[in-house]
Amino acid sequence: MKVAEIKTALKRYGFNDKDPLLEWINAAYHEIESAHTKWSFLEESEVGTISPGEDPDGRFNVSGGVKRFIKVRDITDEATGGGDGVDLEFWDRRKLQREIPNLRAVGKPEIFSILGASTIQVYPVPSDEREIESTYIQELPDLVDDEDEPLIPVANHYTIVRGAAYIGLQAENEEERAASAQAQFESDLQKMIDGDLARQLGAPSSVEDVEEYA
Repeated sequence: MKVAEIKTALKRYGFNDKDPLLEWINAAYHEIESAHTKWSFLEESEVGTISPGEDPDGRFNVSGGVKRFIKVRDITDEATGGGDGVDLEFWDRRKLQREIPNLRAVGKPEIFSILGASTIQVYPVPSDEREIESTYIQELPDLVDDEDEPLIPVANHYTIVRGAAYIGLQAENEEERAASAQAQFESDLQKMIDGDLARQLGAPSSVEDVEEYA
């Protein structure tokens, strides 16, 4: 469903174009996003290159909007056929600064840390060009235009309708109808979570319990 179709479905609840439909839609959209920290459909991987001459601090930026990092790997040897990739160990900034006196020391990367929302720093700083793969849960941008389509499975798009409906009905003080729509929304949401977890268990992905990376 595109945003225009979601708005049309919302109007069946008695709303019209004078209501803040897009605001309610985005509120429901982000409520779905926040309901589960490990949505497999929001998992993205990106490969960046760190060159000693260009990146003396061993840093690179991930281009996507990052909600939470999952895993960072040095895949240089794997990509060239010279060996296996290596998972880098996560250290938070305080530990890195406390225990590493010289963050510009050169060697083969073993550790990574996160700066800001989407910058990764590896340590030691690579002595040669390295390819670093970051896997993360992407952050959902707001829906803006009528032609925008939610970045969740198509089968679950109507969940946004129910979520936006209960939010709108609450705003209109229609408590009984709001409670009914909210119950439907929460039921749909739980089915989404259960289904996503079942898919991950049936076909293991790289999603891991690494809440400390957030």
